[in-house]
Amino acid sequence: MYASTANDETLARLNQLIILNAENARSRSEFKSDAERRAFLMMRKPVNFERSFATFGGFLGTFPPASIYLNIYVRHPGDMGWLLALFVLANILTAITGYFLGALVGKVARMAEQKDWITMTVFLTIVGGTWGLVSGFTGGIIIFLVGAFFGGALGLIVGAAALPIFAIFHRLINSAGYIDRPHLTALTAGISLAIAAFIFGL
Repeated sequence: MYASTANDETLARLNQLIILNAENARSRSEFKSDAERRAFLMMRKPVNFERSFATFGGFLGTFPPASIYLNIYVRHPGDMGWLLALFVLANILTAITGYFLGALVGKVARMAEQKDWITMTVFLTIVGGTWGLVSGFTGGIIIFLVGAFFGGALGLIVGAAALPIFAIFHRLINSAGYIDRPHLTALTAGISLAIAAFIFGL
């Protein structure tokens, strides 16, 4: 009886060791080097590809369009009237679309970052333009047909310029596809606000 109990305990421990070894092997396979693994373990709030690019899409769909409306409002205070409410709704819709499409763009970027730098940059310029076009057009629909086409055209330019820049920095600082949230926030806000400031100054 005691021998049977000891054997059961031994088998249970062996199973636990096998599971732990399998988890360790899987964990090591996610990282290219011990340095990359250490960098990941040092992250306070790691964010994966999909969430990173979704966050960027939300920022990009918020600040550049808002800079256009703010520019108009500053130059023609009091003249926008009820149109300002439409602009705000369009801004919100653009940001939401950019965010949710960003998760899909993140999956594409994951594959693109495995390519050489030139291929990745060219490919993501096209993807970014398409992403921006759809987001801008969707948000602009609220401001009638003219707003949809203007929003789509602006989104195409912004997305084509911004996505490759973001992807280059993301590729440089990510560890196994993850980036720490404070770095992500600084990167997304920096690029989005820089583009918004440029548009506001036009």
